[in-house]
Amino acid sequence: MGLLSTKRAAQSTPLLIVLPVLTIWFHKYCKNRYEPAFVRYPLQEAMMKDTLERAREPNLDLKSYLSNAYIHPVFKGEDIDDSYSVEDDKSYDNSLVPTKRHSRRNTPVPSKYHESSPPSLSEVVHEQP
Repeated sequence: MGLLSTKRAAQSTPLLIVLPVLTIWFHKYCKNRYEPAFVRYPLQEAMMKDTLERAREPNLDLKSYLSNAYIHPVFKGEDIDDSYSVEDDKSYDNSLVPTKRHSRRNTPVPSKYHESSPPSLSEVVHEQP
């Protein structure tokens, strides 16, 4: 603020006082907006979704799809039909795919799906030689 006063920009100095307040507000907004996505869908669930997607469409080359996801209209050489819809695709199968369930057996927290609680970490350590 002192530097702006020496540069004869004293009119903008009061606006700089608002910047930390706006920064804190923006941080809280982003935290409330985007953090729940990582809390609701942890890595294990994201991996399960990826596994289901690979099982439904094993020939999907995501890297080539994303490399052409956006091309500026000036650089497009051919017309690409972007009106693809899953509802129009007759080969789309909306069925469940059986997958292996990976659970940690040494967690001390009981499962919400099974009534028997898994062994605690200390029990597992004592059982191993």
